[in-house]
Amino acid sequence: MQDYNHFLMGLLIVGIWSMIASFDGLAQEEEVPAARLVKQADKMLQKGNIYAAADAYEKAFDKEQNMNTAYKLAEAHRYSRDYKNAEKWYSKVVDEAAGQFPMARYRYGLIPG
Repeated sequence: MQDYNHFLMGLLIVGIWSMIASFDGLAQEEEVPAARLVKQADKMLQKGNIYAAADAYEKAFDKEQNMNTAYKLAEAHRYSRDYKNAEKWYSKVVDEAAGQFPMARYRYGLIPG
């Protein structure tokens, strides 16, 4: 019986320790740079993980307002047939960097309205 109590006490201590360690890890979560998020999103998109890619592109854009990222985000929304968000992002690209992304104006015009 005493061995069983020691076992339970040890299990309890290990459980509490692992909970504390996980909370500490959450508090010190590494800040992911925008460029890394874009690379991850590119890989997700290649694998057909369109929704996850769109989320990653949006997080990257929130960190660094880059029109290349905005264009990729518009494309991801178009691929997923989320035309409302695709229109929003194509519009942003057309307004701010149409010369760099000639297909943005064309694709913006194709959005069903």
